[in-house]
Amino acid sequence: MSKFVRIYKFKKYKTYEYDSDLNFIPLNKYIDSEKIKIIQNKTIYNFKLKDLINLWKISLKNSDNMFPLPKALKNPFTNIEFDKHQLYNIYFKYGFGSNFIPEIITQFFKSNLNYHIFKME
Repeated sequence: MSKFVRIYKFKKYKTYEYDSDLNFIPLNKYIDSEKIKIIQNKTIYNFKLKDLINLWKISLKNSDNMFPLPKALKNPFTNIEFDKHQLYNIYFKYGFGSNFIPEIITQFFKSNLNYHIFKME
């Protein structure tokens, strides 16, 4: 029954109409394992996984006067932070492909996606 409810909700959500990656290349040129759909505020956003990984690396490497100050990964279209479950989805979808997960993201994952613990380590 819950699967039916999930499918019904998924059909009711709006789809964000921008159908290109962050380099303005249409997403239909990529295979499904290189793309991900993320739901935020009842809207479905389509992303290229490599774009999100690059943004995630930049946000984790942020520093202020040589002190580490990691920032949260945000949706590039709405500037709303991704929730923890969405970060897990990005990590596992990228990791189960034939891709190499960057070391900084792996260390962040090992710190249970906690920015304070990650900064201290």
